[in-house]
Amino acid sequence: ATMEGFRTWRAAACDRCHGANQEGMVGPSLIASLKTLSKQDFTTTVLEGRLAKGMPTFKTSPQVVAHIDDLYAYLKGRSDGAITAAKVSPIQ
Repeated sequence: ATMEGFRTWRAAACDRCHGANQEGMVGPSLIASLKTLSKQDFTTTVLEGRLAKGMPTFKTSPQVVAHIDDLYAYLKGRSDGAITAAKVSPIQ
C-alpha cells in the first residue's frame, strides 16, 4: 500500500505544490497537516479540492481515486515518522 501511495503521489505530481519531501512549498506541509487531518478530511480535500486555496480536484484521476487509501497511508506514514525517506522503493 505504501508503494502504491508513493506511485500515486508521483503520478499526480503532488510535489509541484507540496514539495518533494512533503514539507510544503506553495501548498502546505503534508507532514504537518496529516498530524491533525482525519482520513475523511484528507480524502475529501484530495478528491474535491480546495479551489479557493489553489488545491485542484483529483476526483477525475482514475489512479488517485483507485489508490486514495494508499496515498493516505504513504503520507500518514511520512507524517508519523514511520516512513523516514520521501522516496520509497519496493522491499526486495
